[in-house]
Amino acid sequence: MASFHRERFKPVGPPDGGDGGRGGDVVIRVNPQLSTLFHLYRRRHFKALNGDSGMKLRKHGKNADTLYIDVPRGCRIINIDTNEIIADLSQKVTECIIAKGGDGGKGNSHFKTATNRSPRKHGTGWPGETKTIKIELLLIADVGLVGLPNAGKSTLLAALTAARPKIDSYPFTTISPNLGVARVEDEYGIEKRFTIADIPGLIENAHIGAGLGLSFLRHIKRTHVVVFVIDMSDDDCIMQYTMLMNELQQYDRALTQIPSIIVGSKIDIDNARENIKKYHTHTNQDILPLSSHSGEGLEELKKRILSIVSMDSSWNEQNS
Repeated sequence: MASFHRERFKPVGPPDGGDGGRGGDVVIRVNPQLSTLFHLYRRRHFKALNGDSGMKLRKHGKNADTLYIDVPRGCRIINIDTNEIIADLSQKVTECIIAKGGDGGKGNSHFKTATNRSPRKHGTGWPGETKTIKIELLLIADVGLVGLPNAGKSTLLAALTAARPKIDSYPFTTISPNLGVARVEDEYGIEKRFTIADIPGLIENAHIGAGLGLSFLRHIKRTHVVVFVIDMSDDDCIMQYTMLMNELQQYDRALTQIPSIIVGSKIDIDNARENIKKYHTHTNQDILPLSSHSGEGLEELKKRILSIVSMDSSWNEQNS
């Protein structure tokens, strides 16, 4: 503000214009009550308010309030212009400043000099930051179930946890990831828990958008263990694992470095055990026979998962 001090018997006083307030910051923060980004679907532009103007008697204008954007835990914030990951709101980081507000302008009291004792000049302030961002929600799960459509992933999730996903006999029953919590006792008899995500079925060329691939491949990134569910009732079971690994590698090579377990599902079907033998003979891979209906292999799978996730320091911190 540009103003001059006025009082009785002093009609012309020194400059006393105050500084303007700062503009508000835009902050994205984690809200534990949220589980989706649906509340942001229709609102795409967010703008914090300007700070208030300065006042007489060198009074500073009020700073604008921070504008908070609430998101669920597990979001990744990406700068669209630079493709840089600004923040990963997973476990420890709960909020981040996306755009800083600009500073307020200087009042005319700052421009007084020996040669200009009555300046009418004042600062107009500086604009805040502007960014275009993308918010991705990634599931925070310890275990990801990966397999072809109708391989038995949802049935396995229901058998391992209390989750009740939609289950049917046709492909693409699952159109969104499902989460469940499995419980298992360690070697000391202490109950441990880990979360399992049923990733919707992948098909060939999922990494370039075929089926539902691009929508859900990213959810595998945060898992500690990948469980490949191979349908042993299919005579072409040997090619299933190869295709799945290829899709993960084509999407992001880092996904193939995550520890994995291969399970052969539906072994209660007639030709499944013969296919297990063929699979092992051709690939020499360790495969765990499993039936979600009879319960065979379920406890062994839990123990194998626990042995892997327990070696991860971040998982131990969460479950200590």
